Amino acid sequence: MTYPTGPVAAALFAFCEKQAVSGEDFVTALALGIEIECRMSNVLLLPPARANLGLFVTGITGPIGAAAALGNLLRLDEQRMRWALGLAAAQAAGFRATHGAMAAFFIPAHAARNGVSAAMLAAGGLSCTDNALEAPKGFVDVPAAAAIS
Repeated sequence: MTYPTGPVAAALFAFCEKQAVSGEDFVTALALGIEIECRMSNVLLLPPARANLGLFVTGITGPIGAAAALGNLLRLDEQRMRWALGLAAAQAAGFRATHGAMAAFFIPAHAARNGVSAAMLAAGGLSCTDNALEAPKGFVDVPAAAAIS
C-alpha cells in the first residue's frame, strides 16, 4: 500500500548530515516513522476505509511518517509532535496517475521534504490543530468522504 522507507529514511539521513545521531536513536526513529506511515496507510485503505484508491499513498502518508521520525529525533513534546503530524498531513499529496513517469519518483522525495519541514516548523513553534488527523474534515475524514460522494 505504501513505500514507507523512502520518505522516512530520506528525512532522517538529511537530518543526520547536520546533526550527529546515535545508531540506536536513528533505528528507533526509522522504525517509528515507518510504523506510523504504515498505520496511516492502513487507516486510509483497509476496510472499512473508503479512501480513493487513485491516491499515491506514499505521498499521502509519507510526510506523516517522516515528521514522526524526525520529531522523535528532535525530542518534540506531545504538543509539538501533534503540530508536526498535522502540518505534515496538511502537505500530503500524490495520485497514481503519475506512475510510469519520472514524477512518480518525485512524490516520495516530496513526502520526505514535507515531513522535515513539518517537524522543523513545529519544533520552532508553528502550531496546527491538535486533531488534524482524526478531526471532521481532517486527514482521515476527507478521503473517505470523497470516496462516498
